[in-house]
Amino acid sequence: MFYASAGFPIVANQPGLKRVAWQIHGTDWHDWNLTALTTPEQVAKAWSQNPAYCPGLVTGSISRVLVIDGDVKGGQNPAKELADWSEATGIEIPEGPIARTATYRDGRRGFHRYLYLPDAAPVIDTVTGWLPGVDIICEQRQVLLAPSWNDKRKLNEARGEGLADQQYMWQLPGFRYGFETRDYYPTGEDLRESLEEAVAPAGLLEDILKHGASRTEKERLAALKEGLPTGSTVDIKGLVLDENGHINIEWYEQNGAPDQFQNKVLLKMATKLLGYMGQPDEVAIERCWTYIQKCENTDPTWPWTREDVEYKVKKVKKYIAQDRAKKQAEKQAEMDEAVEALNNFLKGIRS
Repeated sequence: MFYASAGFPIVANQPGLKRVAWQIHGTDWHDWNLTALTTPEQVAKAWSQNPAYCPGLVTGSISRVLVIDGDVKGGQNPAKELADWSEATGIEIPEGPIARTATYRDGRRGFHRYLYLPDAAPVIDTVTGWLPGVDIICEQRQVLLAPSWNDKRKLNEARGEGLADQQYMWQLPGFRYGFETRDYYPTGEDLRESLEEAVAPAGLLEDILKHGASRTEKERLAALKEGLPTGSTVDIKGLVLDENGHINIEWYEQNGAPDQFQNKVLLKMATKLLGYMGQPDEVAIERCWTYIQKCENTDPTWPWTREDVEYKVKKVKKYIAQDRAKKQAEKQAEMDEAVEALNNFLKGIRS
């Protein structure tokens, strides 16, 4: 509750997952800023239903928080990438609050570095792959906060890992992104003060806006366009489409997708299979699962499961049903309006 007391907008996530708790926020919301809990009373009421909920911070303009997400699950070294970028540009990234995430690979831990958005800062969208292994999390997104944990994180007992290694934890100065950690629990006031002293440099924001993910995407897109089936194309978002402009299911079933596209491709495949093609649930689940098995599992601590696929396919089916019902209601309303207009016209003639 101290996060809300310090003025941070919070969402509740299911225990051990980065999945917004529908019991608190419902299922029909589309705006992170509107669904966020912004008072200690709202947070206390939510957590009274389940003290095991994982807290998430809504980033962007509502909180004035930008997070640099260092991801090591693909074997990258995000801390070195950031240091190299700072040296090349001459832009120093301030030492604000930092937390380790639950990911660990090759002697390195994933991390979140928190920066404060300055007055009149432009809207910064979330960027996957700003640098190799480095994402920018900002407008209309969330990051899990300590003491959230990753229930799927498999512990390595031989390495001496314990339950704490499943958690997101704040770090004292001197944390070097390795196995050794400097876990601590700050007060809300300390966290707020440390954050507001770490103002995101203008040069950093300009670079994010200018380059986005173009550095890491350029080579991937060039390789992707080579050897595509006849009639297939790559859209501006980097997705492979068939000759009709829909997601190319057959291509993804054979090739999978990189981390940043896996969930998006899965949802688009389910939408095409259930909606456009009218396939049964079982077929959609099986084909989506075939695709997921072709995706490279770069995070051994958080693998996809068939249950994950089934959950997402069923969620898409629910959305399609709601969308069709909405369109049917709109069509019926238009017909009723036309009938009423015709009746009024005929009444006028008869009179």
